[in-house]
Amino acid sequence: MSLDRRIGAVSATLAAAISLALVPTTQASAATPQCTTRKLVTAVTGASVYVPASSGGSTSCYIAEGSQSSAVWALQSMINCTTSGSLITVDSDFGPKTKAALIAMQKHFKISADGVYGPQTASQEWLAVQTRPGFCDLWHYN
Repeated sequence: MSLDRRIGAVSATLAAAISLALVPTTQASAATPQCTTRKLVTAVTGASVYVPASSGGSTSCYIAEGSQSSAVWALQSMINCTTSGSLITVDSDFGPKTKAALIAMQKHFKISADGVYGPQTASQEWLAVQTRPGFCDLWHYN
């Protein structure tokens, strides 16, 4: 391979690597499905709680402002049972108040406070449910 071709190949590879490094990543990556429903799960404490889930049943999904579904209902319910702040209305509508409450919760968990519910927020929220035995039982927000 000539020197010009090698320089061109290296330049192209470097340009591709730089462009990938500049693409912002969020919890709601293209590979993560959207949460559109809720799934009943049982915590190690024995509590039965609804968590956001994708239509395929995966709890590794995302929800953002503007969504309206039973997944949002589950998210709002979990926010209410895992935070000690003011309660938000559980209305299945991910509006500005739900986003603000989610950002506050994400800040409390010391994770990316982007107002998008995704796998990172889900794992922290699930840990919070696990550590509040009896408080997040299904009957509290059903």
